[in-house]
Amino acid sequence: MTQLAIKDIMRAVRTLTPWDSVGKAAELLRTSPASALPVVWNGRVLGIVAEEDLAICLRDRDEDCPCPDRTRSASVQEVMREPAESLSGEMTLQQAADLFSRTDCPALPVVDGTDFYIGLLSRLDLLSYQCRSLRPAVIGGMATPLGVYLTTGTFGIGARSLGLFLAGSSLMLINCLALLLTQGCARLVELGLPQEAGRLGSGAFLYAKAPNLLAVMMDILPIAFFLILVRLSPLAGYHAAEHQVVHAIENGEPLVPEVVSRMPRVHPRCGTNFMAGLMVMMLVVTVIEPIRIPIQMSVVIATLVTMATWRPVGEMLQYYVTTRPASLKQLESGIRAGEALLERYRAQPGRRMTLRGRLWHSGILQVAAGFFVIYALMLFLVGPKYLAILFGPGF
Repeated sequence: MTQLAIKDIMRAVRTLTPWDSVGKAAELLRTSPASALPVVWNGRVLGIVAEEDLAICLRDRDEDCPCPDRTRSASVQEVMREPAESLSGEMTLQQAADLFSRTDCPALPVVDGTDFYIGLLSRLDLLSYQCRSLRPAVIGGMATPLGVYLTTGTFGIGARSLGLFLAGSSLMLINCLALLLTQGCARLVELGLPQEAGRLGSGAFLYAKAPNLLAVMMDILPIAFFLILVRLSPLAGYHAAEHQVVHAIENGEPLVPEVVSRMPRVHPRCGTNFMAGLMVMMLVVTVIEPIRIPIQMSVVIATLVTMATWRPVGEMLQYYVTTRPASLKQLESGIRAGEALLERYRAQPGRRMTLRGRLWHSGILQVAAGFFVIYALMLFLVGPKYLAILFGPGF
């Protein structure tokens, strides 16, 4: 335990002031990932409050209780303990372990060179590092044609920029194929129309006979074809592997195929949920538009329906559309990315995240680049006139 300094694995937790109530301390500690909370004033550490320090307030008639019959009004300074030591952020983990061996405090504050509070280190942090079980608080990822991409926000592992670029390109090509299939369906409808449609044009004829049929068909079919094609593509399998590996890491499970394959394919932070919200919004607007109600009311209705349904719809889309059971090859791709991510994180757990780095490592820019390169290539090859026919005049 000598490779890293304390500042590399310490955690930033909520702090208390000496005048905070015991009730506030209990609630913060209950919802905190740490086993104790520091008491800080003007940047200086005054004490530490752990669960056992607060527990004595439950014994109202015990003479040892510093706040008998007035637990609600008791302040933190009445129950806090002065820390035996404060840890310097530059100390090694072995030095921290030596200090913990001389105190019964479950956590110790970490200070900088001027004795200002900068974080908290617990016994469990040291044990987790020693057992090589440290893991990021949040993991994101994407499915690409080259395999699974995972990120902590500070770095990315697995299928790098090329894979993300190809993911955007693939999605654009799938979108184009979905639009072509939609145009094909429209042509089939046109062939089945009576001769009257030849004089008016199929679109005018459909609008005359069924004013909303063509609009609904052209709005719904591209989405349906797109989702079907995504499900059939390798991206769906890699997407499932990505979710299952993230679930395994977040639950502290070993990254082996037998375990990872049992993890859920649905993840609450998946971007499919966001896409589901947009789809629900578009569908509601399409359905209520013919009713000709005021635009403000349409927006309110669409927003309320979207808020009520986007998550369950997103989870359903994840399970039935954007993921499918991953093959062994796809699972192994995710497992390799997960193992590499954990290895790198454990070597630099205290690395700070920047906004620019988070945006780049999210993969959104690379995916968008792949998407628009394919669009520009099509624009060059077929020209804006035919592209407008495919995508619509406003695209």
